[in-house]
Amino acid sequence: MKRSIIKRGILILLSAVLAGVSLVGCSENDSSSSDASGTGSEKITINVADSTVNQSVWFQYGIDKGIYDEYLSDYNVKINVGDFESGPAINESYATENMDFATMGCLPVVSGIANDYGYKIIAKTYETSTSTVLIAAADSDIVSPEDLKGKKLGTYIGGLYHYIAMQFISKAGLSSDEVSIINTSTETATSLRAGEIDAAVIGSVAAQELIDEGTAKLISNDPGVVTPGLLVGSEAFAEKYPEITEKFIEAFIATVTYVNENKEDYLQYVSDITGTSTESIEKTWDETDRTDFTFTDEDYESFDELLVFMRDNELLTNDSLTTEDLFDLTYAKEAGIEK
Repeated sequence: MKRSIIKRGILILLSAVLAGVSLVGCSENDSSSSDASGTGSEKITINVADSTVNQSVWFQYGIDKGIYDEYLSDYNVKINVGDFESGPAINESYATENMDFATMGCLPVVSGIANDYGYKIIAKTYETSTSTVLIAAADSDIVSPEDLKGKKLGTYIGGLYHYIAMQFISKAGLSSDEVSIINTSTETATSLRAGEIDAAVIGSVAAQELIDEGTAKLISNDPGVVTPGLLVGSEAFAEKYPEITEKFIEAFIATVTYVNENKEDYLQYVSDITGTSTESIEKTWDETDRTDFTFTDEDYESFDELLVFMRDNELLTNDSLTTEDLFDLTYAKEAGIEK
């Protein structure tokens, strides 16, 4: 099985072309010589999304360690790994039917499903409530979330960080009108370094890097909400290739398990790809549970709360969407991962 890495810029530039050529899983996989089992003569392309800017290289790592080869050896497949800056960017690819599997945060996932981008949550990848944190400039007078009043808070609007930012604000007894929320997109760290914002809500690894260099200080790593890691999958791909989808989920979970058991190797791998120091990554390691792959009542309740938040803030395009509409755990159950 071959792996190729497609950069985000290329995916955008060629999105119109990709929709009709063999690089795209959905179009290439329509060949009559490839049956639903995926064992036919025609190679099946699987497009997946990593995000090196967020230190998320689950797919690249699993492929390079031969884990996907092991689980998909009976199928004639090739995996293309795209490098995306965020969940909203991955949604753009799903919207043009250029994506099969991805890991994303809960807010962009709900947005994508609400917009009928053709995917569902198919598995849980980890458990965490502290992987997104609130930091402030090291020389700032901000010492608690309450001190955000009248300050400039940078984050990625429309993504998971936006939702967490609003939780920090609400938990502090403030309203969104009392805090200037700035859409710093993927330049949040740069904006804090440049003094363009007073505080930021950002991933814990990136935050730790800023803290280690003396640019920032940690204000809080407890937004008060659970944010399980999510693996999403194209409904069209899963319906056509259910066996491959099941094995793909098994391979992904096996990768996460391997990561948990080979910490030092994974830390070095991520550092080599992203440029983040192994020390910064390691300091946030224990904030994520990489052994919990079954959705709990608390997880489902967190989605109920998220849907309410999105409706209240006019972020939901489908008001009738329910938590149940977000999931298709059929393949995870077949794989023995979900009950």
